[in-house]
Amino acid sequence: MAVSYFKFATPGIAPNPNTNPLSYVLYSGTPIFCTGGPRICVIWASVQILNGVPRPIMTPALIAEINTAVATQVSTANVWVKP
Repeated sequence: MAVSYFKFATPGIAPNPNTNPLSYVLYSGTPIFCTGGPRICVIWASVQILNGVPRPIMTPALIAEINTAVATQVSTANVWVKP
């Protein structure tokens, strides 16, 4: 299964934009590491194709990691947050 970086790009998708795969777009290359804030910068996740577009697979473990990173404002192995 392929994995890639995804940039958080659409903060308005309900019900929880942080864990909605449609809120992310595939990131080309390796992003600059960021940490220390309540907003998601990028995530590292397995890739799925939804309507012909690559999107992250939101596993329960990744969702928990996203919620923890946002709550603590500290990046984790798979979720990078920014101010």
